[in-house]
Amino acid sequence: MNSRFVRIVPTLTILGAVMLVALLGAGCAGQSESESEEDQGAIEGTSDSGGEPVLMLGRSVMWGWFKHWGWDGAVESLPIGKSGYSLTYGEMQEPPAIADSAMEFMDEAPEGSIVFFKFCFVDFHGGEDSTFEDQKQWVEQVADKAEERDQLLIVGNALPKTDSETDAALVAEHERFNEWLEDFASERDGKVWVYDFYGVLADSGGAIKESYASAPDDPHPNDEAYSELDPSLFDLLDEVAR
Repeated sequence: MNSRFVRIVPTLTILGAVMLVALLGAGCAGQSESESEEDQGAIEGTSDSGGEPVLMLGRSVMWGWFKHWGWDGAVESLPIGKSGYSLTYGEMQEPPAIADSAMEFMDEAPEGSIVFFKFCFVDFHGGEDSTFEDQKQWVEQVADKAEERDQLLIVGNALPKTDSETDAALVAEHERFNEWLEDFASERDGKVWVYDFYGVLADSGGAIKESYASAPDDPHPNDEAYSELDPSLFDLLDEVAR
């Protein structure tokens, strides 16, 4: 494994880590404060230098996914080896710097590797055309960078919020983004794939299923939700890696 690929994950100071947890009540900024040691899940084979390299770019939801796989939160423990893949977490900045920070990580990842890019649930506001236009531009920038680096790109679709945070405008925004993303991926000549968070996590009303939310007022996926996401993720990675 290219050592530079591991070092791209930012190291947190003790103060930074405390601030990170404090911010989570407002959105997607790292580890979910509702997460307990019991909810972290287990990993099949811990840190592993072998396997297909995959750069997983996100914020608190992605952090939680790595914790579900058994990551201890230390940069030195990356990459995580699971199902034949070496998974490295890269924590992006919030919009509007999200694409720029993603592309910095991508520049450090090996050419030809797989990159997973996703927005967080707080990046969708409901009914704001400017948000949608920005999201399209950021996805296009990341896809162009992946093509430049000969990397294979997976883009996650919208993450649902809790029932109390979900209304018709938000559902319409999620659906519009998801439809656009499918069309965009189909135009990229087999270099961009879509990972369907929404199809797994959302209920019939467009909110995160109650059993998958960390709390009634916290849309971070819980361990049960991550367990439901795992099979489709690794099936998609197998498809992309072929």
